Amino acid sequence: MGDCMTGEESRHLCVGTRICWNNSESDQGTVVENTWSAVRIEWDSGLTGAVHHNDMGEVEVAALKA
Repeated sequence: MGDCMTGEESRHLCVGTRICWNNSESDQGTVVENTWSAVRIEWDSGLTGAVHHNDMGEVEVAALKA
């Protein structure tokens, strides 16, 4: 989508939302939890990690493929 996410925007992500890191088609994941401090993401690589809301500047909602 091209717009980097703010901390406030990340607080509104829903479980199941597909995201990507730095607009990469190969570095994507799914939001599995959204807490007061961070978003937990299950990456397609098999890793799961948390990103604090104010560190989401390189994360974007993934574009839907046609």
